[in-house]
Amino acid sequence: MSTNLIDISADHFVTGSAGFMGGNLLAELVRCGEGNRVHALARPVGDNTARDRVISTLDSRGAANPGRVVVFDGDITESNCGLTDADIEKACRRENPLVFWHLAASLRWEPGRRDSIFEANVDGTRNAMELAKRLGADVFVYVSTAYTCGSLEGDIPEEIHEPPAFNNAYEESKNAAERYVLAQSNGAPRALILRPSIIVGSSATREASGSYTGLYGFITELKRYKKMMGDSKEVVRLSATPDSVLSMIPIDVVVQDCMDIVGDELHSPRQNIYHVTADTGATVGEQTSYIFEQLGLDQYIKLVDDEVADRTQLELFFNRKMEFFSGYIRSTKRFARNRSEHRGLTFDEIKLFIDSEMEKHRNDHQ
Repeated sequence: MSTNLIDISADHFVTGSAGFMGGNLLAELVRCGEGNRVHALARPVGDNTARDRVISTLDSRGAANPGRVVVFDGDITESNCGLTDADIEKACRRENPLVFWHLAASLRWEPGRRDSIFEANVDGTRNAMELAKRLGADVFVYVSTAYTCGSLEGDIPEEIHEPPAFNNAYEESKNAAERYVLAQSNGAPRALILRPSIIVGSSATREASGSYTGLYGFITELKRYKKMMGDSKEVVRLSATPDSVLSMIPIDVVVQDCMDIVGDELHSPRQNIYHVTADTGATVGEQTSYIFEQLGLDQYIKLVDDEVADRTQLELFFNRKMEFFSGYIRSTKRFARNRSEHRGLTFDEIKLFIDSEMEKHRNDHQ
């Protein structure tokens, strides 16, 4: 990745720093520039302290440099994200502008989890913004999702959306959080909303690297379904639009795009919302057919370009497993990018990401 001016002229505070995207962003911030300070917020999990988790994340990404990172033990669902007054005073000591990156979020989409999703994604964003104000941050970067547009199709502008419906509570919560962030953007800190689309692994390794949503979540649910099927030969129907397309983008491209955008905006403000997306050179029909074939399910799942009526008991079960993905494989969204052209992925490139995940699947079952 290239070194951006932001890495030289600003300090950083990152929530969700032990997560998939947060960990990749943190690693790049640590690798770039020696003059800036990098603060990381994470939760302890089990016997692993926040610092253990962050250092392990950096080490796995080849950026182990504990001296560059100040780790804070916190939780975005708490006031000031769980930081003490002493923590805040420590984080306030700096000479450079401060960019506050808010990436911590709940990706849980299952029915019945709406309250916990909103607590993490809306209340958590409110707590993060309040902390950013106390730290005197110059820019508050909210990493959202391109799918806050819900059920809207076609050309999707870089603006706040009012869709007639959302596909799930995750989209709804991120849309609500965006509205809160923009409502607070009149004063300091200045707010930026970055919207990645479906994130896949690194363009260098193609490994999932801990991200099990989107493409990987789809494959995971199909693996579970195949295991449950056993030796059944029953065919199920899956409602999808075969010629629709999805926007997939590698994690390293996402991180670089985000850093470039924030670097530019820190010095020459232009707008508040940016899509971080890429064109995909493959249809839903092509991608699902390839995945079904690799899993040995091509004879047992049939795509239908309509709602599935009179479902069998197995289809009812299968479609519950696919519920989260149904809104994405039945529509096409073209995300506007006012800043630059999309960085596209060809079908052959997408197959490499799928193959990498399938190889992991095969290794896990040896």
